[in-house]
Amino acid sequence: MAKEPFYCRLFRALLRLFPAEFRGDFGEQMAADFDDQRREVAAQPRETRRLWFRTVLDLAARAPREHLDVLWRDVVHALRHLRRRPVSAAAAVLSLAIGVGLNAAIFSVVYGVQWRELPLADGDRLVQIGSVRPGGGTVGDMPPELYDNLSARLPSLEALAVAELVFAPLTLVEPAEPRSLFCTAVTPAFLEILGVTPMLGRDFTGEEYAQSLAHRSRATGADRYTVPRATLLGHTEWQRQFGGDADAVGRLVRVRGGDRVEIVGVMGPEVESLAGIVPTDCWIPQDRPENAGDVDPWDDSNLVAFGRLAPHASVDHVRIELEALQAASGSEPGPYALGALTLRDQLVGPARLLLSLVFGAVVCVLLVTSANVANLLLGWTAGRRDELATRVALGATRVRLVRQSLTESLVVAVAGGAAGVLLAVWATPALVAWAPTDIPRLEGVSVGWRTIAFAALVSAGVGVCCGVVAAVPLLRRTRTAVQSGIGRVTTRVGRLRQGLAVAEISLALILLVGATLMVRSVRALGAIDLGFDPSGVVSVGLPGRWGLDDRLEPRKTYLEIVEAVKTLPGVQAAGVGLGPLTVGAGMAWGGPTITDDGRTLTVRIRVDDVSPGYFEALGVRLLAGRFLDERDTIEQGAPPILVNATAARTFWGDRDPIGRSLTFGTSGSEQIVVGVIDDLREASLVAEPGPTLYQVSARESMFLSTLMLVRTDRNPEALIPSIRSIVRSIDPYAPPATVTPLQDYIDRETAPRRFVLQTVGLFSLLGLGLAVMGVYGVLAAFVTQRVPEIGVRMAFGATSSNVVRFVLHQGWRLAAIGVPLGLAGAVALNGTMRAQVYGVSTLDPATYVVAALCLLLATVAACLIPARRAARRDPVAALRAE
Repeated sequence: MAKEPFYCRLFRALLRLFPAEFRGDFGEQMAADFDDQRREVAAQPRETRRLWFRTVLDLAARAPREHLDVLWRDVVHALRHLRRRPVSAAAAVLSLAIGVGLNAAIFSVVYGVQWRELPLADGDRLVQIGSVRPGGGTVGDMPPELYDNLSARLPSLEALAVAELVFAPLTLVEPAEPRSLFCTAVTPAFLEILGVTPMLGRDFTGEEYAQSLAHRSRATGADRYTVPRATLLGHTEWQRQFGGDADAVGRLVRVRGGDRVEIVGVMGPEVESLAGIVPTDCWIPQDRPENAGDVDPWDDSNLVAFGRLAPHASVDHVRIELEALQAASGSEPGPYALGALTLRDQLVGPARLLLSLVFGAVVCVLLVTSANVANLLLGWTAGRRDELATRVALGATRVRLVRQSLTESLVVAVAGGAAGVLLAVWATPALVAWAPTDIPRLEGVSVGWRTIAFAALVSAGVGVCCGVVAAVPLLRRTRTAVQSGIGRVTTRVGRLRQGLAVAEISLALILLVGATLMVRSVRALGAIDLGFDPSGVVSVGLPGRWGLDDRLEPRKTYLEIVEAVKTLPGVQAAGVGLGPLTVGAGMAWGGPTITDDGRTLTVRIRVDDVSPGYFEALGVRLLAGRFLDERDTIEQGAPPILVNATAARTFWGDRDPIGRSLTFGTSGSEQIVVGVIDDLREASLVAEPGPTLYQVSARESMFLSTLMLVRTDRNPEALIPSIRSIVRSIDPYAPPATVTPLQDYIDRETAPRRFVLQTVGLFSLLGLGLAVMGVYGVLAAFVTQRVPEIGVRMAFGATSSNVVRFVLHQGWRLAAIGVPLGLAGAVALNGTMRAQVYGVSTLDPATYVVAALCLLLATVAACLIPARRAARRDPVAALRAE
């Protein structure tokens, strides 16, 4: 046979742009027509080139239309096929909607919190520098002594500036009700480094910075926190205090003490993103002296250092330079080392592990969903033996069958993805409501185009993967399949479905183990002996020492408030202290020494300043001695103190501590122990109580306690107006007292674990349900295929129980493989749960046994339905089915 000319072979290669069906119907005719046209212009090179040009353009334009036409026919055929199986089609769409929808919802939360760009100019180039605990973590304050000339020694930074956290609030007494604003004192370059300018008004002037520096260099102690001449108001406070009125800029507003401060500008809402690092209520000017000399007015300040990365520099370069600086100096700032984090990592760092854990759990649900959908598609393949054999006999190729399988899978994926997006729109606000309030940036979480794109990508990926899996049995030679009647296709489908069911069991067991661990963790947290009774107790935030009128003495004022509150109806006890599980509850001071027997013992101990009635309000158990009372507030003799049980054991062992004395370091202040109380969970629920002593707040000039605890036998909400009225009667310009049930502090501590429990628990139930569906589908198909065999068994005397055991044996085989694999996977991933688990080991055998038993029981339940159905079949009808 003569070889075809090159132009004919080239034209046939171009015809491969068209679908195979189109080439089979029209390919030869098109090749013949082109050959005729080519011969007519063979002697004219220019016309030949024009012919090729027109032909290529025509083929390129027609080929996509033909592919779309074939695709449309495949889609119509797929829809007809799905319509004939409405129940299984709905199950596939629903399964995919659950998997895609939950993943899209979690993606919305993770993206909104972790990956969304900061609303600051070049926010990814902003870094925070400060002290870091050994082993990493979030960045803390910048030691003042290390700030000088630091920017000159960090080439990776374009600029460096600091802000100071001002503990003394700026209390506005007009135009609305009094309100304390916590301000951030900033250096001249600070706002420039952030890339922000006031939304309204202007920035601070050089004169205002110079005035603040002049005052600060002369002032000491609390005088450093005097009222500034100018302030920039935060966006939220501008809306709250002035209702968004632009005329607020330039106003002189009165603050506590009668001074007036000018509002020179209003910051935009983008600066609110820093709320997790520095206060954003207001901003005041605070310059840094170029040469601090022997006395630095910034000593012991809480400095937050921000820098902007130089072009082509990264945060890793900054870390390397900081390590080199510390190595050259030969010292570290106390127990910490200097480190750097991008501003976004600093904001979301504490929430990253929690979100990663939840995202990993929902990915497991997606995998179970995908396996379930693939199982259903394989079931459709097994049920279409005759159709497939007929199509192959009529000339269908393997490619054609695989393409049809992929089309059916993608149709299901599109429907499931669309339903999943609707589920994500509903589920995302629910997840945000469930999430702990201390997770940053939740206010920006929403379902946007990125979520829809993510859902589309996941749906397409699942559709293609499931379609390929469903098409695996069709990849054999089609002619062999026709000769065997597609009988072997059914066997291969059965094996694949069993493998997918095993995978579903394994993944569902991993989720069940995680959920069981979280259930036990939350129960362990609930069973913790707090050392106090939170029921019926509310905490009342009193004005801080800088929030009271200058003419009032805080120690006496707080006692007056407490005594007035005790007279309210329903109040059983009241007292002032730091309060358990609050911000100040983790404070620890230096070690006292035992003086009664000459021994010296240095211990890091927590110190709390409390008033009489505090322990009664908290419901603390008294182990020895007595509580503090009114006589202890009189400043005469050695100050009385109470110690907790841990401190008593640490200092005196089994001896009676009552009447013994402690002396703080070199201060020579002797204190007498008058009582021992039970250990309180004060710093956190999970931290074991350390040595703690309690002083009388009325006898401590530098006490920090600003929280009043009130125990009542009535509705705490009814006390709020009366308590605020009492505070206002003593100080008319005091900000409204904040009243919070003590139980809220406990709920805040358990919120992250409860969130993980709710999400992982929900995902494990869904995974278990989908796995049960998969096992049921496999066994139902098994029973359908074995109808004749079951009839023969029953004809030879097999009883119904024998048939049930025969079917259950198949389900147990799946569980016998899936459960060990799931347990192995849970063991391999136990480290991811370690940070969220409390009171139980992540390798606790009981947890794994309980989860495995739950899964086995669910598997048995899934097996019983097809087993009982098989046992009730008529043997004669079963034999006729052969």
